[in-house]
Amino acid sequence: FPVTIASAYYRCYGPFSRLRRLSSNIEIIDEQSVVWPKISLSDVVFLQRPYNDNHVDIAKMCKQTGTPLVIDFDDLLTNLPEENKAHPIYNSEHTKTNLRMLLTMADQIWCATDHLTNEMQKLTASKCYTIPNALPIQMYSPPQSERSKIVIWRGTDTHVQDMYNVKDGIIAAMEANPT
Repeated sequence: FPVTIASAYYRCYGPFSRLRRLSSNIEIIDEQSVVWPKISLSDVVFLQRPYNDNHVDIAKMCKQTGTPLVIDFDDLLTNLPEENKAHPIYNSEHTKTNLRMLLTMADQIWCATDHLTNEMQKLTASKCYTIPNALPIQMYSPPQSERSKIVIWRGTDTHVQDMYNVKDGIIAAMEANPT
């Protein structure tokens, strides 16, 4: 799974690094280090947000070795809005073909929301599950003094438009909880 995307923090490297500390039986390797002998010795392979040729090759090795493949999505990559700067990548025919192949080869597909799970299930016979984002709360401590409520948005500029979709809900929550 790629380390460079923001969702790696709360969908793969964050949760899996915590699990790794709890069990020495979990090995985390970068996608560039994946070779078929490593896959054949694995209990499961997890790919987050797969889309490129390297990801397809890894999925094929999983099928060849009988290793279960779990792929994870936090966006509907098959239908990104045009204002999303990643749209040209995911909207290319080559990437669409890769995504279709990956969806076919996955044993399980994990999605960040129920809506995404339902949309992905329409695209594949693989079983889709909702796995909410995991925030490592042990990294954060509560404020030491009283303060006003603050809403923090964590995301890249690819999701700026999403803020407008939830604006009314945020305002309602703030009004319902003024202190």
